[in-house]
Formats: sequence, structure tokens, C-alpha cells
Amino acid sequence: MSRFQNLTMQNYESSGFRLHRFYRYIMPLIDDVIKTKKFCSILDIGGIQSYWSNLIESKPVKITTVNIYHVPTTGDPKFVSLIGDARDLHQFGDNTQLEHRLALSI
Repeated sequence: MSRFQNLTMQNYESSGFRLHRFYRYIMPLIDDVIKTKKFCSILDIGGIQSYWSNLIESKPVKITTVNIYHVPTTGDPKFVSLIGDARDLHQFGDNTQLEHRLALSI
């Protein structure tokens, strides 16, 4: 991992703004999906596992992160890390599905 990537991850994890936004806007969306479907799949473009780990540890979710470089995960089955380009997400389904998933991403 490059020095820039490491600094970016540290900034990402320590952002109080992101935590506030998560609990105010994202967690209610996740909870609504879980109430309806009993499970929530989240596509997080530019995300990392350490951001999500403590926030959703008891929730029935699967989180797929997509980044332009490899971001390792701990092996937790809730997480999948892929290398990809946010401009080309065709592998994740049609636009309707993608818009719904993006609404749940950080």
C-alpha cells in the first residue's frame, strides 16, 4: 500500500462527519431494508472494511467495496473487496438495482 493510500484510509476512518452522516442517514436506510428483506447488500464505492466493521457488526449485511487499488479485508464473510472503476459498474446489475445500492453506500 502506498503512503498516499494509507493516509487516505486514516482520514477516511477518523472522519466525524462520516460517522454523523452514517447514523443520521445511512443506518436508517439499512434498517428499513433489513425490516423488509431481512438482509441488506451494500455496494460501497471507495469504501474500506474498517469503516463498516464496528458500525454493522450485528446486522445481517453483505458489504462489497470497490476501489481502484486492492484493499485487503480480514476474511469476515460479510465483506468482499473488489478492484474496479466507479465509471463502469455493469457487473453489479442494471441501473435500477445500482441506484438502490448506491443509495446505501457511503
